Amino acid sequence: MQTISTEQPFTEYAVRQVEFAAIPKWLRQGAEDIKANPWSSLLYGIVFALVGMGMSLLSANNPGFFMAEAAGFMLWGRFLRWVCMI
Repeated sequence: MQTISTEQPFTEYAVRQVEFAAIPKWLRQGAEDIKANPWSSLLYGIVFALVGMGMSLLSANNPGFFMAEAAGFMLWGRFLRWVCMI
């Protein structure tokens, strides 16, 4: 017979509350990033747009394939960010 553990397997983290008024600050910081590195920002945006369109075309007949592509792309997105910064 299998016993059931009463210990919690996961750690609970506090959820931070974010004010709606913080959005303009984030947008301003994003604009400053684009001004500081316009070419890498543009390249990064183009790569993400092209990959997104490619994923849509490749998975037009198989929606399940899109989920696998999207998950893989989210994993590779961090690497692409590093490559675009070079």
